[in-house]
Amino acid sequence: MPADLGLAADHPNQRKVRAFRAAYFRHRVQTEPLLDQFANWFQRDWLAQIYLSALVRLAIEAEIGVEEAHRRLHSSDIVSPLTIVLDTIFQSLELPNGQQQSQRVHDDLLILCRDRNVTDSIGNLARVLWEPPDQQWQQWAGERFKASVGGALLEACVQSCPQMEAGDLYLDIDAGPRPPDAPQLPPDVCEVWVTESTIGGGGIIEEVLRSYVADPRRFFRIAESALAPTDFEIVDRELTRLLELTATDAELNNTLNSIRQATSHANLTQATLQLRRTLAQRGFSVTHAVLSAVHSRILRSGSSQQSDALLRRLVGNWNHAEETLGVELDPRVVAFVASQNPAVQSGLATLGAVPANDDYWRFQTIYGLLWPRGSQVRGNGLSFYNPFAAAVIPDRDIVRDLIQCHEPSIQLGPDYSAEVDHGIASHGAVRLVAATSARQALKDAILRISAVPIEVDYLHLFPTVVSLTQDGSDVVISLDAREVLP
Repeated sequence: MPADLGLAADHPNQRKVRAFRAAYFRHRVQTEPLLDQFANWFQRDWLAQIYLSALVRLAIEAEIGVEEAHRRLHSSDIVSPLTIVLDTIFQSLELPNGQQQSQRVHDDLLILCRDRNVTDSIGNLARVLWEPPDQQWQQWAGERFKASVGGALLEACVQSCPQMEAGDLYLDIDAGPRPPDAPQLPPDVCEVWVTESTIGGGGIIEEVLRSYVADPRRFFRIAESALAPTDFEIVDRELTRLLELTATDAELNNTLNSIRQATSHANLTQATLQLRRTLAQRGFSVTHAVLSAVHSRILRSGSSQQSDALLRRLVGNWNHAEETLGVELDPRVVAFVASQNPAVQSGLATLGAVPANDDYWRFQTIYGLLWPRGSQVRGNGLSFYNPFAAAVIPDRDIVRDLIQCHEPSIQLGPDYSAEVDHGIASHGAVRLVAATSARQALKDAILRISAVPIEVDYLHLFPTVVSLTQDGSDVVISLDAREVLP
């Protein structure tokens, strides 16, 4: 286990730290023994979200930090702000006689919010949102680290043997009791176990081992690819970039409007193809997931440049709030805070008829405009199922920041060829990095590398392209010569 998991308050990857603080707060609420006698697991999840919504709203409206907002929240009537959150999130039911009746979940949660023991307990746990990491923080981070490493290795096992199914293997991040004659592990070493689900085994582990021996580097590349951004993360990145461009890019706005104004299938098809070309020219990942998200979120029925401006404001406020408060916010919290913002309410009014004084309608409308992001989607690619153990949510960023990559990264430039040759000869693999705007130069470089052999001792080798990923505004090409052992 690494001595430092990179979760200090001053770590360069602040996105990871913000996400961990919010996830750790929810975890502490779920596992707090003092709450066992008051709320079940389902209610605790809602209580954490309700409390965080009230806390964030107070911090944003008063332009103060989370710690000061926490002090003010508990120094006054805490029930009132929590009740506002409840009334906004849960819709009242209309009875046949015209009266309104709240839902049962709403009433149960309201009782808990009025219990001082519950609010004081959650308030004490909320200190993890700004205080330095403690021992429990580090212990849970270690569990998530093991779950992430184990999830990546499990994915490598499954992908190494296409004939197997995902349910054929189980992952245990707890090694369990060791036999008396087994050597004890050093204090800083942990184990994760991949076992077959079939009693007695069916030869799957042996097949994984054969695949690993044939090409160990391929096995670990698959494991590393499992740590790569998921489709949800790529969609979040591209939608955010697209909304930012709509503020200044007239050509892009005209392309979007041509889709909205299409009156026939032929016009719609032509406008959609033009959108693909326009996005590709600006370095977007024009994948099926991204285009589907663009059509469902930005080009949805009834959308316009006014709705683009509103969505751009929502996402901008979302990012600013997370950076200012130092805590990652999930879409429900953001939707509630935005529903109480007068500027956002005015923006909603420009989109059509708005029910008067209907907080629930505003909350649901805003929530429907947003999309999943952050830690909510980063662990999806590493999730695993074990019927004999409680699941631990992986955290891909913890592992990625700790991977010591020995493959040199080479920036595409005048001397890239010599650097690639030296990197392949020394390490067997390199990463060629180029800006998305330099696509033609990158294409020429790949064609040259694939056609001109690299001299390694007495061999002439041709590196192969094993992966292409996008890291922000850069494209990263991984080149590998499997004949070279690092």
